[in-house]
Amino acid sequence: MTLFACQPPRFIAHRGFAPVAPENTLAAFTAAGERAFWAIETDVRRTRDGVLVCCHDPQAKDGRRIADHAFAKLGLPAFADYLAICQRYHAVPFLECKENIVADILTAVEHADMIDRAVFSAINFAHIDECRRLNRRIFIHHIFSTREYMLRIAALGNGGLSYNYPDPSAAPRDLLAETKRHGVRICLRAADNAQQLRVMQDLALDYIPTNKLWPACPDIA
Repeated sequence: MTLFACQPPRFIAHRGFAPVAPENTLAAFTAAGERAFWAIETDVRRTRDGVLVCCHDPQAKDGRRIADHAFAKLGLPAFADYLAICQRYHAVPFLECKENIVADILTAVEHADMIDRAVFSAINFAHIDECRRLNRRIFIHHIFSTREYMLRIAALGNGGLSYNYPDPSAAPRDLLAETKRHGVRICLRAADNAQQLRVMQDLALDYIPTNKLWPACPDIA
């Protein structure tokens, strides 16, 4: 199955399915898989001893810097376990690179045989550039993009982006149309209520992140 074989709306469980488990935990990822999300998003960092883990912030919940401590001491979910959950539920791994670990992430995804079914995302465009230099196959996604970066994504190929419009109805229709003409896929900020979802569906976005909604029951919150 190709990455975009299923028809939209393609829901992304942002950091897992947070209504039933803390974000970026194996329980949240499993809950998203059980609910048949198209993709499960996570943030990737590296511990002092080189283990990739899932955590949004550079510090664990107790304030310890992830880069300063060994994996066994932190109690964070291993990235490999997250990938295994995505495999089990046939969900797309939607990966946000949070630091200079692009090659490590790609190696782990290759090892899991998921390069053609994964999304590599980042805010820092240098990470996007590096990812594309290292791998031509993986789908790339730039977070909080602009028209200028959109053109760079189009040149790199096989990519998408998110525009930073918390109110989806404020997204410029001409910018969205131009993005589609360049063959770049689009999402906006998370849809966390039924009204935002309706607007995003009317805009024919390619995928929709959410912190609260469930594809089978969009009004859940």
